[in-house]
Amino acid sequence: MPGEVGKVDHTTRLAALDPRLGRFMAWAEVFYQSGLFPNVESLSKAAVKIAAGEEMGIGSYAAMNSIHIIKGKLFVGFDIMAAKIKSSPKYDYSVAKLEDTECVLECYEKLPARKLLGVVRNRIAHAKRAGIYSPGSGWDKNPKNMLFARCISNAQAWYFPDIFGARVYDHGDMPELTAQVISARDATEGATGSPPS
Repeated sequence: MPGEVGKVDHTTRLAALDPRLGRFMAWAEVFYQSGLFPNVESLSKAAVKIAAGEEMGIGSYAAMNSIHIIKGKLFVGFDIMAAKIKSSPKYDYSVAKLEDTECVLECYEKLPARKLLGVVRNRIAHAKRAGIYSPGSGWDKNPKNMLFARCISNAQAWYFPDIFGARVYDHGDMPELTAQVISARDATEGATGSPPS
């Protein structure tokens, strides 16, 4: 991790001004030096991911693993989106349908009484029409996961926008950045389980 030594001294001085920055930088150094996150090229980038995660109530490891900032846009893994919605005292969703060709989520507000806010649906046909489905891609190998990811991202944007306090994106929201996000999220590429309902 060449070139980082001088930055540590600078960030140590900044940390004296803000203890949170010191905590972010300490964790960033641990994660960066571990070598387990090859897509993180500097301590500062790791610290930004950790800080973004803290602002959204996401732990340091989950932030390092599932938060990506690409061209100024904040991408959050669908697993984190789903978990934040499920753990919310205000919102919930249920999986009405999850097949290789279609996913349907019902989106609810819990308080003051459970109320259906709307339904989010995505089909393989939508991915093909958008030009993001191709043989050998995640859409081909794990269609249920990809459909669920698109649905949960749309549910967050349409019905649960205050879950994160900011607009966050999943890789399918901006197909032009998909390759960058997928390469950054390769740890989730092999997941084939079903989401919670």
